[in-house]
Amino acid sequence: MIQILSQNYQEIHNKSASNTVIIDDIEHKIYYNTSSSSKKHLHLLLDKKFRPFALKLIKNELRELSKLHGFEYNRVSIKNQRSRFGSCSSLGNLNFNWQIILFPQEVFRHVLLHELTHLKIKNHKHEFYNQLIEYDPDALKHNRWLKKEGTKHFLVNKNLPFLRGVPRRGVGFLHFQNNRTMIRTKNLRQYKSLFDLFR
Repeated sequence: MIQILSQNYQEIHNKSASNTVIIDDIEHKIYYNTSSSSKKHLHLLLDKKFRPFALKLIKNELRELSKLHGFEYNRVSIKNQRSRFGSCSSLGNLNFNWQIILFPQEVFRHVLLHELTHLKIKNHKHEFYNQLIEYDPDALKHNRWLKKEGTKHFLVNKNLPFLRGVPRRGVGFLHFQNNRTMIRTKNLRQYKSLFDLFR
């Protein structure tokens, strides 16, 4: 069983030389037709075959969030960064780790909103976090979840030392690395260190 955006998907393995993955988004089943059941082989297959499906889910959610909040972005791409959840370029291009679809729906949405907010505010000053909290009132809780659970949900590259267990410092959004920006939370009326959330 695998969870994609809080939805359980049944995994069905078939021995086959075709090396294909079929994702049934209606009955919530994933068919693995593989010549090998080794973890390395399955990881390579997952990384290749899940990307188009992940891109579709990410684009669909981005469209909904953009309609709701008035965002305008350019290109959307996905990768399998070893230590990044997402990034936003100065040209308005959005990039995401495809494995964020393995997060709970609300955390997945938070990752997208974080990068979408950077389309309007390029830095990590108080204004950025105040705006992000307007879009996602539970932003602080979701950041904590990402710090504690984020990479544990990754299926691919999970065997790499720095992705095992508690994430290392720097795992998270591209903008978070070496950044001691303070979050001003309106609900708690206090400042939180983003660095502390992700170290």
